[in-house]
Amino acid sequence: MNNFWDRFKSQPWLPLIQVALVANLMVAIIEYMLVWAVSNSQTFNRSFSLLFSPSVSMLWSVGAAVGFGALGVYIGERWRSPITLNIASLWALVLCLLLGLYIKFWLIRFGLSIPTLWLDLNRVSLVGIIIGVFWKGTPYWRYR
Repeated sequence: MNNFWDRFKSQPWLPLIQVALVANLMVAIIEYMLVWAVSNSQTFNRSFSLLFSPSVSMLWSVGAAVGFGALGVYIGERWRSPITLNIASLWALVLCLLLGLYIKFWLIRFGLSIPTLWLDLNRVSLVGIIIGVFWKGTPYWRYR
């Protein structure tokens, strides 16, 4: 396995967790603003009811998850402390982004009202986040 555990422990976990926290907060703010706009504006309500029909809602969730993964890589590229992005750190970023969704899931479960329009903790989000991280992180696929 080529010292998998050593490579796992040597990842820049603190900056990656901070990047995932910022990405989760940005998505939560966007979702909250959309829910607010839909609930307070009749025009937004009508347009979003057409966009969120059952046949199209799955595409929105996949797109949001892919965008969330790409947003995580984008923030990681521009983060203030140096993060060396490579295959291992991209997988660690996927793990951190999923950890953020897991925390969001438990906060909702304990009664905090955080809207989840598109991004929820499920298989669709998992696959979309992986696709988004590795699609945006294509230049970092080198092994080191």
